[in-house]
Amino acid sequence: MSRNAPLEDWELVGESGDPVPGDPEEVAAIGRELAEMAETINRQAGEIDALVSAENWDSDAAKAFREESDGTSEQLRKAYARYDAAADALGSRVSNNGTDPRADTDTDLHYTDYASELARAQRIADAALSDAVEANGEVTTASAAIDGLDDDIEDDDPELTGLESCLSAAQGTVTRCGQAVERAKSIRDRAATRAVNAINDVINDKAYKDSFWDKIKGAVGEISKWAGRIAAVAGVLSLFLGWVPFLGQALVAITLIATVVSLAANTALAVSGDGSWIDVALDVVGLATFGVGAAALRSGRAAAHGLKPVARQAAYKASQRAGANRQVARETSKKLVPDAVTGQARRRAIDGMPSRRLPFAPMPATANTRLHTLARLDPDIKSITNSLRRIDPSVYRESAVATATQNFNSHVAVWTASTTTGVAASSVAFSRTF
Repeated sequence: MSRNAPLEDWELVGESGDPVPGDPEEVAAIGRELAEMAETINRQAGEIDALVSAENWDSDAAKAFREESDGTSEQLRKAYARYDAAADALGSRVSNNGTDPRADTDTDLHYTDYASELARAQRIADAALSDAVEANGEVTTASAAIDGLDDDIEDDDPELTGLESCLSAAQGTVTRCGQAVERAKSIRDRAATRAVNAINDVINDKAYKDSFWDKIKGAVGEISKWAGRIAAVAGVLSLFLGWVPFLGQALVAITLIATVVSLAANTALAVSGDGSWIDVALDVVGLATFGVGAAALRSGRAAAHGLKPVARQAAYKASQRAGANRQVARETSKKLVPDAVTGQARRRAIDGMPSRRLPFAPMPATANTRLHTLARLDPDIKSITNSLRRIDPSVYRESAVATATQNFNSHVAVWTASTTTGVAASSVAFSRTF
């Protein structure tokens, strides 16, 4: 009930809105992604160790590999520890031991992960709100009944005392419900604090920080070279294998991490006079463009989310202009524009549409365009464009829909330009390591 409860209902328990917002399943999904990333990193570290220790690989190439990869697996395991700690703190599934939320009267943590504790807090808040709404109805009924009694009724009249008892009990229930909501908020806050502290403990642990020896032992150049190569290879692979579940996301993450490592190493070398500022510039370009690409992907997703309700509205109005009544226009718009959100979600989606990128550049007003050819290598953009292509082509001729589509395509264009630029910069950096 609380996930979609009206604001006036929450006011019964002293809240202006949902006091424990959030999606526990989405938190758990992020936890699973982090756990899978940690496992991928750990597996790669193990493979490097296996190659380094292979006794039957005895050649000049093996010797060069061992020299070049010295310390790489250690760095990967540091990254693994951070991802693994974050995954454990967030949780990978939402647990529910079946406890009655109305009987859950303590603020102790029942679960070690944030996702499960958030769900527990929401169950308590939901039950409290449901009880408060019911009790408030009883307050209204009892108050109205008391007001309807004769003015000269005796104070000890059984009917009056009975109604007053019902009124007092209902008011007490509303008060207890408010206290339960406060308890739910406390549970959520304690779980969040615990998760943050768990992650910070790993990040700040000296065992996972680069030592002074790591900084002065002369390996900065090797780190720079191999991080640049990893970033270049992973960047190119992410462009063409982004559609593969988990692998695509892992490649993007590896690209960004390796680029950051390369940038730090190259900056240190350039400052000391042992490196080139060109390498620093290439890393900055690569990091910035991949970051811009990620931002464009997020804003493009929001633009597409708002485009569909805009299209549904336009199809509805066009049907009415053709003479259809409201019912026929509604059914027609659903067929022409499937899967569009409705109600309050529609207004939020439309209001959440980002501004158009590159307003000076002309953009196609359709989702079926060659502009998406390269971008569809990314699984998110592919899914979005497939959804938009289910909209009837006639709807795209409506002015509002054309404008919204051009907005979406502008974000796709930014993603394409930034991603290809990042890959190009990484490739040039890769060539300079030989």
